[in-house]
Amino acid sequence: MSRAAEKAGANVLSVITPFFAKASQEELYRHYATIAGSVSLPIVLYNIPARTGNALSPATMVGIYQSWKAGDTAAAIKKTVSADVARGLA
Repeated sequence: MSRAAEKAGANVLSVITPFFAKASQEELYRHYATIAGSVSLPIVLYNIPARTGNALSPATMVGIYQSWKAGDTAAAIKKTVSADVARGLA
């Protein structure tokens, strides 16, 4: 799907964590590394655990960012929090 988006002219990919099974941090790292290795587009790491059941830890996000060419592959990190957490922040 990522390659198809690139071929269709996408400028960036927004990629969520897998949602079909619980994944370890190493598996989540490999998920993003596999996608990054197959396209030349920048990738937004979209962390939405309330919807996927998998949450990128801060350490994994830093590891992904540091292992990729900064500004070349890891374009951004989007962290979504639940409504309950958001209410607690207000």
